Amino acid sequence: MRSIKRVKSPKGYQNSARSSFLRHNQSNFRATGMMTMTDNDRTKEQVSSASQELDELMKENQGITGYLKLGFQSSTAGLVKLSYVLAILLTAIIFFTGYKFFNAEQSQQVFWGVCLILSFNAQVATKLWIFSQSNRNFIAKEIRLMELRLKAQR
Repeated sequence: MRSIKRVKSPKGYQNSARSSFLRHNQSNFRATGMMTMTDNDRTKEQVSSASQELDELMKENQGITGYLKLGFQSSTAGLVKLSYVLAILLTAIIFFTGYKFFNAEQSQQVFWGVCLILSFNAQVATKLWIFSQSNRNFIAKEIRLMELRLKAQR
């Protein structure tokens, strides 16, 4: 067996083979040009600028109401308005059919239950369409902003 020489260091005894290994790898690390301090600083600057851009974008967005308002900023704004009216109408129908379901006679409960489920499904479909239109406009807006950023960088 090979004997390992111990060297006294400020932190206590360390294995001399281990410390020579660390010194060797640190010099290789510098020689290969891997992440140096300047690369680290450059990365920090990039992350900082990306964070500032994200903060600016977050100031523009006004939460869910700002997101849903984007649905009105397209050629389908009339259909979006009509779908909001339909969603309100379907909400009233859901409450009505739910009331009828719980207060109906035994023989009529199946009919009102099916009406309740159908009106609920129609409500879900209407809201999904509204959100898809808002999302389409949001993505189009983001693409336009990205194009402007790319043109500004060139």
